[in-house]
Amino acid sequence: MTTLDTKQPFVAIEGLDGTGKTTQCQLLQARWPQEKFAVKTYIDPGDTPAGTEIRKLLKAKEPPLSTMSTALLFLAARRELALRIQHEKPFLAITDRWMLSTLAYQGTGPDRVPVDFLSHLGSLVVPLMPSLTIVLDIPAEIAWQRTKDRALGTADRFETDVEIYRQRAFIYEHASGLISNVVHVAGLGPVQEVSERVIQAIHEAFPQCDWILRKR
Repeated sequence: MTTLDTKQPFVAIEGLDGTGKTTQCQLLQARWPQEKFAVKTYIDPGDTPAGTEIRKLLKAKEPPLSTMSTALLFLAARRELALRIQHEKPFLAITDRWMLSTLAYQGTGPDRVPVDFLSHLGSLVVPLMPSLTIVLDIPAEIAWQRTKDRALGTADRFETDVEIYRQRAFIYEHASGLISNVVHVAGLGPVQEVSERVIQAIHEAFPQCDWILRKR
């Protein structure tokens, strides 16, 4: 087993769109007030001036971007965010996605970029990798339907082919062969129950942090 870096615990919540990553990050931030335990959640891409502009570009339907261009933009935003996290040094940093999402989303589909190439590029560009990656597992079909329902009436991009979701789910299922320190958590059920599973996974990874199991 790879030794976790406990000097600056950094947790990435990963999974398909529709698994509830952002919701879980918000629940974690609410559980541990920042001013007391120095827990901070970040949005990837975002939370830096460059990242915010890149996020707008990535969410726009026009002009269409190639998969390679999309991957490069994600990596550029992620580098800026990594530098911010390193500078701020929160006791526990949490983000709603990281490198694994690039492997799953830009490493699949008809215009996919080879996963090995993306991994190598990420290692060169992004100076900070999670000490724990939690993958929220739900069936690809359910995640696809949730994302479809959420996109109705909005300008968000939506992948109409559920088969692409299945390809992405395969990457998440085999995440431990692609990155270090992966824990899978069942993502179905009431959000509070899922949150307790996420908290338990964090506590098991960092047992010296006994405050993790406390509620505010």
